[in-house]
This record gives sequence, C-alpha cells and structure tokens, in this order.
Amino acid sequence: MYYRRVFSSQEEMDMALFDYVHWFNNIRIHGITIVPHLVSYLGKY
Repeated sequence: MYYRRVFSSQEEMDMALFDYVHWFNNIRIHGITIVPHLVSYLGKY
C-alpha cells in the first residue's frame, strides 16, 4: 500500500501513517490466521 511511496510532505506521510494505523487497529479482520485454512487445504492431498 505504501511500499516505495514518496511523500511530498511530512504532513502527507503523517496522514498516510494515521490512516494505516486506523485500518490496522479498527477495520481489518482480527483473529483470522492462515493455519487452519492451510491445514485443511493440505489435508486434501
């Protein structure tokens, strides 16, 4: 999302960081890991 992005100002970078932290803490799906899905997938073979 922000990998290798060049910001034009400190304020722009601060807002992008704030948005990312907000997404990470409040919007993303918490508690889901890939392990159960991987075990289920690998169990089919």
